[in-house]
Amino acid sequence: MTAPAAGWYGASFFGPGVPGTPDRTDSAMASYRINRGDQTFVARDVAELKLWAASGKVFVDDLVQAQGTNRWEYAYEVKELAGLVKKRSAASLALDDAPAAPASTGVRKLVIALCFLGIVAAFGVVLKVFMNPPSPEQLLLTGDGPNALQDRDALLTQSASLRAQPSATAPQVEALVKDARVSLVSKSGEWYRVQSQAGNRGWVTVGEVAPAYVFTEQAHSRLDPIFNPERYLLLNAHTWDIAEDSPKRGTERKTLFTFNISNSTDYWMDQVVVRITFLDKDGRTVANRDVQVADPIPPRGKAEIDNVEVMVDIAAVPNSRVRIVGARAHEKTPPNAPGAPATEGAPEGGAGGGAVGEVVMGDPADG
Repeated sequence: MTAPAAGWYGASFFGPGVPGTPDRTDSAMASYRINRGDQTFVARDVAELKLWAASGKVFVDDLVQAQGTNRWEYAYEVKELAGLVKKRSAASLALDDAPAAPASTGVRKLVIALCFLGIVAAFGVVLKVFMNPPSPEQLLLTGDGPNALQDRDALLTQSASLRAQPSATAPQVEALVKDARVSLVSKSGEWYRVQSQAGNRGWVTVGEVAPAYVFTEQAHSRLDPIFNPERYLLLNAHTWDIAEDSPKRGTERKTLFTFNISNSTDYWMDQVVVRITFLDKDGRTVANRDVQVADPIPPRGKAEIDNVEVMVDIAAVPNSRVRIVGARAHEKTPPNAPGAPATEGAPEGGAGGGAVGEVVMGDPADG
C-alpha cells in the first residue's frame, strides 16, 4: 500500500493546525495519523482516535498509521477501531476496492490543454458572431433576403426519406435531414413530389415539409390551387334518379346521377375525379364508384356531368355521398382543352385527395 506523504503535522477534526505528538512506544499513548485523499489528520492517542471513529469522523476507507510504524491500514482493519467506524459516505469506495489511482500528470495536462483549446475556440466563434452579426435580411426565410426561400421551396420539418414512389414502403432515393431545402414539383394525396438540392426527385409526406408559399398571401393564392386543386372545385349535386327505361336486374336497378362542378381558380383543371359513395340505412359505406370528368374545366368555368349510370340495390343503399377526390391544375392551357393548340404541353400540377363541396343525397325513389 502506498503511504501518504511523510510529516506528522496536519489538520485536526476540531480545528486547523493542531500538531502531532512525538514518537511514543506505548500504543495507548501513541498518536495516529489518518489520511483521507489529500488531507491528513492526527489523533493524539488511541482514545481520541476511538472518539473520532465513534462520532463518525473516521470513515471505513480512511487510511490510518500508528506512530512508530510504517504500516498503513484502512480504518476497518485497525483492531482498536473494531465496531466503531461508521459506514462510508456515498462517494466512498467499496470495502474491497483499493483507492483509485490518481491520473498521471501527463494525462491531466492533456485534458487541461484540450479544455483550454475548446474554450478558446468557442470564444472565437462567439466573438466572430458578435463582431459580424447577421443582418435581419439574412435571417429571413421569406422575402428578398439572400437566404429566403423561393415560392416553390419547402423546408424539411424533420429527417425524412425521399421515396421513389408516394408510399412508405417505396425504396429510398435519398436521406434528407431536418431543415434541408427542397423544391416542390407536384402533389398526390398526402404526398409531395420534390427535388432535393442534390438534384434527386422523389416523394415525401405533407407532414414532413413546410412549403414556403403558405407564408405569403400572394404566393399562397397563386400556388395553392396548383398543389391542392380539388380544394378549389365546388361540386353541386342535382339529382339521383331511377332510370325509367331500365327494368330490375335481380335486386339492382339502373340509376342516373347528374351534377355540375364549378372551377373557382384561374387555371384549367383536368383529371377531375368524382367519387360516389353508397351508404346503407345506418350510414355505413357499402361501395364506392369513381367517375372521371372527360373534359377539362376552364378557369372560372363549370362542367356539367349528366346521366352517370350506376346499377345499385336501392333497398341496400338508400343514400349516397358525392365528393371530389382528385384533380390537376394547369398553369397553361392543357392540350385537350377546347381550342388549345395540339402541340402545347402542360407542366406538372397537383392531384389531391380532399373533399370539397360535399353533398349528401337521399333515396332516388323519393325524388
